[in-house]
Amino acid sequence: MDSEARRVGHIGLLDLQIRQALERKEATATKITKLKAQRQKLVAQQRGIENRQRRAELNQLKYEVGGLLLVAGLLETDRGALLGGLLIIHERLQGESFYQMAKRRGDELLAQREATRQARKHSRQQPAEATEAEAQP
Repeated sequence: MDSEARRVGHIGLLDLQIRQALERKEATATKITKLKAQRQKLVAQQRGIENRQRRAELNQLKYEVGGLLLVAGLLETDRGALLGGLLIIHERLQGESFYQMAKRRGDELLAQREATRQARKHSRQQPAEATEAEAQP
């Protein structure tokens, strides 16, 4: 009978160990599920951040292109005519010589506008500096 009691005790001990292992397994599965949900949330947040950055860059590019249309005097041009003209330009830009000519002309105009802006900025600062110099004894 002693040996049978030990076997029953041993079986009970094994049953306890099995239950404990199953509980740990369930706890681990729950933890894995929570971690996966956290990961998905972080991935979605990162995707949102990247999308906002892309939209901001695209909006900046659109703003700059709109400014170029203003400089070229095309802001009030009919949309169909403007798009048609841009398509023609796109086709012609495939040729290296036209591209270089267009780029040179555009760069020259942009440089002139920047020089004019800097000159205006400088001329606005000079009177203020002269007034400050006269005020000093």
